[in-house]
Amino acid sequence: MAKPIVHKVISGNNGTLITYGGTSSGKTHTMLGDDQNPGVIELATKEIFETIRKDKQRSFLLRLQFIEINN
Repeated sequence: MAKPIVHKVISGNNGTLITYGGTSSGKTHTMLGDDQNPGVIELATKEIFETIRKDKQRSFLLRLQFIEINN
C-alpha cells in the first residue's frame, strides 16, 4: 500500500501516509508494528534508505516526520 508513495518520494515528490479509524481499530499498530511484524513506518523507511544506498548517481536530502494526534 505504501510502496508507490515511497517511490514517488524518492522521485522528489512529497508523500503522506495516514491511518484513520475508530478506537482500537489498529491504526497505531499498523503504523508502528511490533517485534515480529514491522509497521508501515519501519518498512517505508527501510525501503527509502535501501534505494538511497543503491543509487550512486544522485544525492538526497531526507526529512521524515511522525505525528500522532489523539482526540
